[in-house]
Amino acid sequence: MISPQPRSPAHRNPALVRIIATDEKHLINLVNDSIARRAFQVFEAHSSEPGHEVDDWFHAAYEIIKPLDCGVLALDDEISVTTDLSGFEQGAEVELFVEPHRIVLRGREAAHARVALPDYRGHAMPCNVVLRSLALGALVDPARAAARFNGCALQISLPKVSPTHRVLAQAA
Repeated sequence: MISPQPRSPAHRNPALVRIIATDEKHLINLVNDSIARRAFQVFEAHSSEPGHEVDDWFHAAYEIIKPLDCGVLALDDEISVTTDLSGFEQGAEVELFVEPHRIVLRGREAAHARVALPDYRGHAMPCNVVLRSLALGALVDPARAAARFNGCALQISLPKVSPTHRVLAQAA
């Protein structure tokens, strides 16, 4: 876990970022669980009317999963990602999930950034848990990922897997 550098009150950074090295299976389960929880909230908000489960699921997925708005710099030995976390709730934990091909940030959306999207029934319900995802163009080592605050931005360092590690991994 990292703590932010001193900042002015105008910066809306979370209190800390927890880095979690993971694999694709765990990340898929995490995303599905987040969507399922949100879909159930939508279902309950509409008097638990049966028959709209698929609509609730797609609506929840649309609300929760968004691309990560960031800058990416691909170097020979690492990928550097910089993103602004002002859209996340101040003081709340943000989780950074790192897998070999992707990163995902999960946290509570800041109240000023929440948009209550109308669902297929015309009702609006704000969603406060969000996932921001970025597919990476190269294999990275999740165990060696690092992150630090630079003002209101989060800088993520993702060391690439060396060619010798790739050969050994494929042989196993």
